[in-house]
Amino acid sequence: MEAGPMRVRAITLPTLKREMGVSFIDLLKVDIEGAEKEVFAACDWIDSVGNIAIELHDRVKLGCRATVQRAAKNFRFEDRGDVTFGFSGAPQFAAATVTHKLRDVI
Repeated sequence: MEAGPMRVRAITLPTLKREMGVSFIDLLKVDIEGAEKEVFAACDWIDSVGNIAIELHDRVKLGCRATVQRAAKNFRFEDRGDVTFGFSGAPQFAAATVTHKLRDVI
């Protein structure tokens, strides 16, 4: 690894979806180390996500869980260790399939 500053491109989820030609995300894995409030506070893309796997960091920054749950108000949430899973209603079978497969892994 090189020493010194490194430039990294930061883009929004809508930009990433557009650039990749994706209209719907079946499973979104989120690991943003305490930036949940900033990402989910003005979340206009949540309706294009079926399921979320996220590490929430309320111990680092209060309100992370509440902000995510407010943004994903139509999701059903389950905690599994350090990961919280959010399941939307569309498509209905996806939540059951993902939960079943993840229980075998976790």
